[in-house]
Amino acid sequence: MLEIQGLHAYYGFVHALKGLNIKVGKGQVVTLLGANGAGKTSTLKCISGVLRPSQGKIVYKDKDITHESIENIVKAGIVQSPEGRQVFSTLSVKDNLMAGAFTINDTKKVQENLELAYSYFPRLKEREKQYAGTLSGGEQQMLAIARALMASPELLILDEPSLGLAPLIVKDIFRIVKEINKTGTTILLVEQNAKQALGVSDYAYVLETGKILFEGPAKQMENDENIKKAYLGA
Repeated sequence: MLEIQGLHAYYGFVHALKGLNIKVGKGQVVTLLGANGAGKTSTLKCISGVLRPSQGKIVYKDKDITHESIENIVKAGIVQSPEGRQVFSTLSVKDNLMAGAFTINDTKKVQENLELAYSYFPRLKEREKQYAGTLSGGEQQMLAIARALMASPELLILDEPSLGLAPLIVKDIFRIVKEINKTGTTILLVEQNAKQALGVSDYAYVLETGKILFEGPAKQMENDENIKKAYLGA
């Protein structure tokens, strides 16, 4: 479904990505692991059109989208739930969700997506008139994911969904990620909580300073001694 070929990207003079090659198959959950500064978020920004690569190619469903606009990328079915949640704090929960459906012109489809989002996150339905800024951190993360679902993604990108959340909430978030994937949505996940991420993933890449250090099936990664020592706290 998605293939990144020889991707290079810079922030000014900083070489953030150094020839990445990544594949995400249809229906998979694929995880990018790595410490801060490894290049995970830079990769996502290139896919979403926020950061333009200096070299390489991003192919989605056999189409080169390397230089497509952000809006066209979303319309094509790639939608991101950003790191840090970034909800509209002065808007209600429902208005945040409706903002996520800006590329959909079918009123019936928007309503279907709203009901689907509430089915995954019933707490948001209970708080639909509440200002997003008054929600807890976990509820805001739920809202950020639900807002992304409003755009009917075929490829859902999740950037650090567990960041700053209590363990019980993290467990709940990853359970819902797996449920979303079971409906056919492909997921690209960036996460520092390696244990939880590998537990829901099919395949994983470990990034370090803009390069891929390891890659392989998630189950294999979980049992790899090098990965355990570096990322799983073993």
